[in-house]
Amino acid sequence: MMGLSYRQSKRLAKRYRERSQRLKHGSRGGSRTKEAAEIPERVLRLVGKKYSGEEGERFGPTLAAEHLASDDHVEVNAQTLRRWMLSAGLWSRARKRRMHRKRRERKEHVGELVQMDGSSTTGWRTRPRGCLMNMVDDASGDTLHAWGVRRRSGLRRECCEPG
Repeated sequence: MMGLSYRQSKRLAKRYRERSQRLKHGSRGGSRTKEAAEIPERVLRLVGKKYSGEEGERFGPTLAAEHLASDDHVEVNAQTLRRWMLSAGLWSRARKRRMHRKRRERKEHVGELVQMDGSSTTGWRTRPRGCLMNMVDDASGDTLHAWGVRRRSGLRRECCEPG
């Protein structure tokens, strides 16, 4: 009727007599729940003692999990450790800000560095097809524009206007 073998039903009857007339599942309750509650406390003590510090110095959960496994022989999933560390206040999700790039200093003397750029254009209303050149001096920031027009005999500079 129960769908059990003769030997299994004998074991259940013996357990029923030993546990004062009641049966419960073998994995229910017991000391495993107490051990499971002690593991996070132990791990967080280790993390707090060895791997925490100021915000820039402390270990993140992934690195802390690796060090716990190699140094302390405690296997903990990094995501589980992240949850435990967040709840205990040993880690925050704030990311480190990267240093902004430093701007290059300008050259000291005029003419030391001149940056030049050009583009060929179809021309505007009064100008024929040609090339517009822009030159900027790095030290002073002065700009010089030039407009070049291609003729049969070569490139001829039509105008040169300081900007």
